[in-house]
Amino acid sequence: MKLPNLERLIIEQEKVADYLLNPTHRYGASKARFFGEFGFQRENWETLAEALREHARTSEIARTIETGFGPRFCRGR
Repeated sequence: MKLPNLERLIIEQEKVADYLLNPTHRYGASKARFFGEFGFQRENWETLAEALREHARTSEIARTIETGFGPRFCRGR
């Protein structure tokens, strides 16, 4: 199964640049280090956003878990 409603996918600049790629963010710093090891940089946040879009387009969903924030789509296991 593919990610449903893919045409409605939104990847916000604030989530990527200010959280996932922000080395000084209280909770995002470890994620920024991780993504940085693959060459992603805060200044070019669009590159990671496009990689996330491509991952969503090409990956299969193995299962769905309902959370208090909505469904969580899991790739494997």
